[in-house]
This record gives sequence, structure tokens and C-alpha cells, in this order.
Amino acid sequence: MANYRTTVTSPASAETAYRYLADFASIIDWDPSVSEAALVSGEPGELGARYRVVVSIPLRTIPLEYEIVEASPPTSANSPAKVALRAQNADVDSYDVITFEPRTDGGTDVTYDAQLTGRGFRRVFDPFFGVVMQLIGQRARSGLMDALGALPAARP
Repeated sequence: MANYRTTVTSPASAETAYRYLADFASIIDWDPSVSEAALVSGEPGELGARYRVVVSIPLRTIPLEYEIVEASPPTSANSPAKVALRAQNADVDSYDVITFEPRTDGGTDVTYDAQLTGRGFRRVFDPFFGVVMQLIGQRARSGLMDALGALPAARP
């Protein structure tokens, strides 16, 4: 299994950050490896919503259909939140969890944890997936910082 985990700070409230990222079509705004992202069914950011995401890496594109399998929006200004998404195709299983932890300054610490596992004989490529995920993850982290930094700041 390959894993990439990062935490970035946003000036936005947990509610604002959650609304933005739970609508997973927003990934096109901040992850440069994503060439296509769109809601294909359900309501944006809601349990059961499905998103078509196409990841472009050297030599190929990987279409994935993500489904929101857990959606726990913040219930108050100080409550944490979480959204989890799962995708699979013939090659890989992907499981992404995004958590939102309110800060005392009104902003939010957003943690993105992505796991990628090869399916069947492709599991032997998991170490390679790990290297690729670190490279892709660092570029996505930079885009995520910019996107979350551009959200309106929470009012204290």
C-alpha cells in the first residue's frame, strides 16, 4: 500500500473548508495531476455522491470513480469534520480521508490522507506507487495550500 498524508492550514472556517473540499470536483482546482473532475451523481459533498476523476501521470491517464463513503460536516464552529472517498478500477483501490480540525484563531487544519493499493498482481508495484504518490502529493499539497489559502477567512 502506498500512502501520502499532509496537513495544511486554512484561514477559512471548518464549515467553509469542508464545503469546498467535500465537493470533490474541486480537486481539479488544486491537484495538478488531475485533468478532469466532475460530479456524476448525487448531491455535491453528500454521502453517496460520485465523482469521475481522471489522473494524468507520465505515459497514461487513470480514470477513477470516487464515491463519498463518509460525510460528517462540522456541527458547530468548534467541531471537527471528515469526508472519506473510495475509488477502484481494474488496477488500483484508492481511499482518501480529509479531516477538518478547527483552530482557535478561526481557521482550520486540513489533513489529507490518501492510500493507494494495487489490485491483484499489481500489488507488487505498491513500492513504485509509493514513490509516485510522494511526488504527486507534494505538487497537490502546494495547490491545496493555495486553494485553501484563497478561501475567505473565518471571522473570530
